[in-house]
Amino acid sequence: MERKVSSLPGHVPPPLRLASNHSELLFSGQGKLISFVNFSSIAQVLGNTEYLERFSFYCDGILCSKFFSFFSRNPIRRVSFDFSSIARDVFEYASRNGKSIYFIGGTAAEVDRFVAKIRLRYPDLKISGHRDGYWDGNLLFEVLEKTISASPDIVVAGLGAGKQEQFLSLLQDQGFFGTGFTCGGFIRQESTCESDYYPSIINRLNLRAFYRMVREPHTIKRYLTDYPFNLFKTYRLLSRGRVSIEVKTWE
Repeated sequence: MERKVSSLPGHVPPPLRLASNHSELLFSGQGKLISFVNFSSIAQVLGNTEYLERFSFYCDGILCSKFFSFFSRNPIRRVSFDFSSIARDVFEYASRNGKSIYFIGGTAAEVDRFVAKIRLRYPDLKISGHRDGYWDGNLLFEVLEKTISASPDIVVAGLGAGKQEQFLSLLQDQGFFGTGFTCGGFIRQESTCESDYYPSIINRLNLRAFYRMVREPHTIKRYLTDYPFNLFKTYRLLSRGRVSIEVKTWE
C-alpha cells in the first residue's frame, strides 16, 4: 500500500518515494531504478524532479530512517547498498536466478579488484561486464552503449550522488529494461579489503558513520556539516508542504 504525507491545499509537490522494506521492491519486475538517500545526497534528489519521478529510494542510514519514519508515521528501515545490508540479497538473488550484473564505478584498478573479490564470493554470479567510473564527457554515450550491449539484467553504478542517478536515467532512455541500483562508494570501499569493509561489531553498534570518518577523513565534513544543514533544510521543506513523501509497504 502507499501512504502519502502531505502537501499544501492546491499544491502537489513531487513525492519522494521511500520503501519501508526491501524484500519485494528489489525484484518485482523489470525496469526499476533504485537509489539510496541520506542527508548528504538528499539535496540533489529533492532538487531534481526527474529523479523523484524515476527512482524509488531507500533510507541510507539510521538517522535518515528515523527522520522519515517520524515524518511519515510509518516505520522505514535503514537499507544501504553494502554488505551490511542489501548487497548480499542482490548478489544471492542474481546467483540463484541466473541474473547477470554489470558493475560500473571506482578507478580501473578498484573495480578490477572488486570484481575479483565478488567472483570469489559468488562463483555462480554472472558478471556481464565492468568498467571504471571515469570518462571524458564526450564518451558518455559510448559508455552507455557498451553497458547496454553487455545485456545485463542488473546494473550497479557507483559514480557518486547525482552522477549515478543521471547515468541510470540515461541508460534507461537508451533502452535498458533491467533493474538499476546506485551504490555510492561501495565498489571503491570493498576493493580495499578482503573481508567486508565494515567489521561486524561496527555494524552491530551502528557506528558505520564514525568508522568511515576514521578510515576516510574526507567524509568528516559531510557528516558534521552537510548532514545537519540538509536535515534542517529537508525538515523545512516537509513542514511547509513543499515536498511530500510516498511510503511503499508490502504485507
